[in-house]
Amino acid sequence: MPTPIGHTFLGLATIAIASKRGEKPLIMGNLKLSAFCVIMAGLPDIDFIQWDGAGIIITGLYHHGITHSIGFALMVSALAALVAKLVKRGDWLWFGGLTLALVMSHVIADIFMIDGYPQNGVGIPLLWPISDAYYIVPLIPGMDRSNIFSMASVLGLLLEIFIFGGIFVGVYIARNKM
Repeated sequence: MPTPIGHTFLGLATIAIASKRGEKPLIMGNLKLSAFCVIMAGLPDIDFIQWDGAGIIITGLYHHGITHSIGFALMVSALAALVAKLVKRGDWLWFGGLTLALVMSHVIADIFMIDGYPQNGVGIPLLWPISDAYYIVPLIPGMDRSNIFSMASVLGLLLEIFIFGGIFVGVYIARNKM
């Protein structure tokens, strides 16, 4: 699974892609929207936060649950579009589409990462609520949640920074040349 670093790079790359033609990517021009993009790109990992009856705990026991699915992405994007429409944003449909792209960037990144932590099932429930099956296309080694300071985790993090950081830098440079 990518760390918040990888998901942040993907969120920033998404807003760079979504910037309107002729304007610079919104990363520095609109910090509030960029912050929203980073938050939405990381939102599926909210399943790390659980309530145990006595209080909030941070745990990987329920990670890669329904928040890592197309169904969740559609619900969040519909809610974002509705809120944008209610606050009279003229670009509410664009805003909903942007939110969908941001949440799906997380889902897609997670599906390609090697997941060796089978708490819920290896992979993600991509097609929830239609199917509870877990899907994975294990191409990229990721962090080992059980031993984040291992050499494999350090190398996985460096690879993640190279891949997702490279995507962001490439998109940002390409958008600045348009």
